Amino acid sequence: MNNTQKLKFNKKINLDFSWWEITWKAWLLSIHEFCNKLSVLKLIEKHLPETRKWNIEHTKPEIIYQELIRIISWETSNNNYIYNKKDPVFLEIHNQKIASASTCSRLDNTLNYSDESNLRKIQREIEKYNIKHSETKEIIVDLDSTNDPCSENLEWADYIPHYWINWYSPLFAFNGLNWDLISWILKPWRYHCSTFSYSFIKNIINFYKENWVENISLRWDSAFPNEEILWLCEMEKVHYQLKLKWYSSLIKMVALEWERWRSIFIELEYQASGWSHQRRVVCCIDWKPRETEESKKARKKNPKKKKVKQMWLFPIYSFVVTNNMKLSSEEVFSMYNWRATIEKSIEEAKNGFDSDHLSNSDFKVNAAKFQIHLLAIQLTQLFRKFTLAKESKQAKREKNKKHVDSKNKNKKFKKLKVWRKKVELPSVSTLRKQIFSIPAKVVRSWRRIFYRCASSFPYQEKFMKVLNIIQKLPRLMVE
Repeated sequence: MNNTQKLKFNKKINLDFSWWEITWKAWLLSIHEFCNKLSVLKLIEKHLPETRKWNIEHTKPEIIYQELIRIISWETSNNNYIYNKKDPVFLEIHNQKIASASTCSRLDNTLNYSDESNLRKIQREIEKYNIKHSETKEIIVDLDSTNDPCSENLEWADYIPHYWINWYSPLFAFNGLNWDLISWILKPWRYHCSTFSYSFIKNIINFYKENWVENISLRWDSAFPNEEILWLCEMEKVHYQLKLKWYSSLIKMVALEWERWRSIFIELEYQASGWSHQRRVVCCIDWKPRETEESKKARKKNPKKKKVKQMWLFPIYSFVVTNNMKLSSEEVFSMYNWRATIEKSIEEAKNGFDSDHLSNSDFKVNAAKFQIHLLAIQLTQLFRKFTLAKESKQAKREKNKKHVDSKNKNKKFKKLKVWRKKVELPSVSTLRKQIFSIPAKVVRSWRRIFYRCASSFPYQEKFMKVLNIIQKLPRLMVE
């Protein structure tokens, strides 16, 4: 078959696809180098050894590692298995053995709850490396639950009439300081958000206390109104910030305290019906002009347009319960409002890594596949954190202590709090555009294999800097 095609605007140009030693995935070498430093394949071989007794061409650890690389590289379609079998970088990473889509699906059908727990052990080993390498002494754990749409034929997939769809409800925990994924669990929608939250949070607290993390704080919304979690945090001396619902008894206590055009903060000692004792509750009564929805939509189309604000008919009440007595009322709400960054991390996990596409009819298989997807997210986040992290502008201000407030130049800027972000990290889409999109020509000799990249590649200095940083990282030793 002749694959050569002549172009009409210039007959000297011929186009063909006959040279297989050209790849556009040369960036996968940097991911493989990073995974080699973390001994990912050895960790998989340790916790998920091959148990099948018949003769097999592809072992279980090799297939799971291939799935991790495939998810990181955004090769989510089944057709990509065919292309990857011919790609020289994929062949080099996996020692010239690429498992087909049918081989991977057969292995997926054998996964169970023990594999899920073993994958979580791998995540803990990598997180220990992260704590030791980055010298983590403080952490803010942000909890949230999200929806995971799925087919109606899946086990424990609950139908939600309001949305006309079936879905699961995974529970996530992120680090509020740098948006690292800490832990996760897949659960059916029929269970309330707080059903598995006590054991989930207890395992997180015990893990970080065992690894000498001194300051631990938790933040979660009103979907987790469980006093067992509050009691656990108080026993373990962990600070927490919990958003409360608008209870009528709370509103009656502060109903006459509002003022127009400004926010008022009030402290209360409040005991809910299910609580054993009173706790500190901070109330924020906000009655200010807010931007209208029409103005937001108009400014999305044309950012130069001015904001159109409108006064609300009634004040807005917000309540947060906390056991941190060192923070003032304003600081409590400032710390809690930074929890909104978790929505960006969840969106990145779902849209950037396809973690919300679970297609197996068995729930235990979906739970294990969910762990594989989120292990790929953790590896990408650590790659981004160790190689591309920059000191944020806010951290520089705190470090230099020379920032001047714009309203009063004689007044020094207040010292930044611990919950503010310390680093700036590129998004996954930016990472894939700048570092991960590198075509190369493969040149082989008797002793070496050369990947000749384009001299016009705009981010070659950044890519070489990333490789140098990876090679200087200490290796994770597997016993």
